[in-house]
Amino acid sequence: MSVKTFDPNQVTVIAGDNIISGFADDVFITIDRVDETYDVSRDVHGKDSLRVKKNNNDATITLTLSQDSESNDVFSNFYVAGRFGLPDKCTLMITDNKNKTQFKSQDAWVQQVPSGTMANTFQNRSWVLMASNLDYFLAGVIA
Repeated sequence: MSVKTFDPNQVTVIAGDNIISGFADDVFITIDRVDETYDVSRDVHGKDSLRVKKNNNDATITLTLSQDSESNDVFSNFYVAGRFGLPDKCTLMITDNKNKTQFKSQDAWVQQVPSGTMANTFQNRSWVLMASNLDYFLAGVIA
């Protein structure tokens, strides 16, 4: 029996020209497709079906950073730029450098900012990005 290892330090996130760092200690990246890949309909007898491919490859990506991560500034700057009508989209690439997992979008932007929380305990910041036409390849751990 072989033991495989996932190493979070091998995951690289690049937003525009910025290498994102300072991720939270638990789940730090979540990627959800906006639409299912196919719609399926069946006839009244449940026998014949029609599968219709949806060509919407957009996805929401939640990046959870620790509150002391300087990468919070990167996403705040993108958000503020958009509010003032300035360029707020970037390329986004998420890669597991040890395995084959890779996600890429030429147009990503801040869809939802984190809640503005201040506390006397350590907090995380969850940034929700919209990634247009995301290239999506989720591999298994191979080594």
